[in-house]
Amino acid sequence: MAGVHSPRSRAGLVLCGAGGFLRACLKIAFRQLCVPLCGRFGPDEGGVAGYVDRIGTKYAAKWGVQMAGMNFQTGPRAFGPVRQGGWHWMNKRMKAYIVSGMFLAMMVLPRILFIPLKGYVDTENYENRVYQEKPVLDIQGLSRYPGLYDAYFNDHLAFKNPLVAFVKLADIRVFGEVSSDAVLMGKDGWMFYKLKGEMEDSLADYQGTNHYSEGQLEQFAGFLRSADRNLDRRGIKFILYIVPNKEQVYSEYMPSSIKVVNEESRADLLYAYLKEHTDADVYYPLESFRQASQNWCQIYRKYDTHWNDMGAFLAARMLITDISHEKFGPESYMGYTIEDRGTFSGDLAVMLNLQKYYDDDPFLKVAD
Repeated sequence: MAGVHSPRSRAGLVLCGAGGFLRACLKIAFRQLCVPLCGRFGPDEGGVAGYVDRIGTKYAAKWGVQMAGMNFQTGPRAFGPVRQGGWHWMNKRMKAYIVSGMFLAMMVLPRILFIPLKGYVDTENYENRVYQEKPVLDIQGLSRYPGLYDAYFNDHLAFKNPLVAFVKLADIRVFGEVSSDAVLMGKDGWMFYKLKGEMEDSLADYQGTNHYSEGQLEQFAGFLRSADRNLDRRGIKFILYIVPNKEQVYSEYMPSSIKVVNEESRADLLYAYLKEHTDADVYYPLESFRQASQNWCQIYRKYDTHWNDMGAFLAARMLITDISHEKFGPESYMGYTIEDRGTFSGDLAVMLNLQKYYDDDPFLKVAD
């Protein structure tokens, strides 16, 4: 086989270097021949090289055309060893140029496009904080400059609001949740507040995992007794009204992943303790609010942390009936006419920068 010097023989030697793997390649390629192939091939004819020589001799006129039209590659690595060299190196280099160019375009093009489109893009600050100003580079503040500039760049990123809105809408529509420290997505599009603070943790209130200690309950009772005595001496009636959380009133819209650990919340325990250990008028109308929300109308805002006008009206009716020494019940509020004055969004939707997309909460008012 080493004495063969024809072009066809050299082709056969190259193919033979791939071993038995290229036998399969040839079987596939030979199916594409446009002329019949007949004859016997002996074991001493050089394996693949013999195949090539015999085919070339039998069909010399059409050999070049047939070989050019064949597909010898059965997988992405069929000619791996042959492809090494300048072209492969150039191909890798071209890929590096393309990736680098795409990266630079992603960094530069938004800033360029933002200049003529700034007047048409939403750039309002919805984060309830002051954006970072562009820092000044000086020797004294050199160590802090990278962090300050990073904060400035993030706050003033081109097309920031549309991009943030797109990502959060995609999270909500695809996964049913949103990445936020303050907002929890509930069922049927309801939003709830989940940010923890020194004096607030609405999720722990809902789950019943943050009960007051006996000492804290007694401290509350002492403050209430003192306030009640001082106001009574001045002829003022003192009424403590504990407003139920939205999570307790509309618990059916809380996500299933948030489980109630203790049925009694700390508001329940505080109300029971104050009723037992003080003489003040204390109200925690959770059950009345739940009944009104089911049998009357919506009394908390869907995309907000607060009650709506109807919830405030309900609480006002409770206070009026108590001051008038009347009994409060559904008849105290259900006789009033309700007007639908459009729709609005809420502070939770604003925290997500989605107030333009979640603005269908009904705006209800009691008719004048």
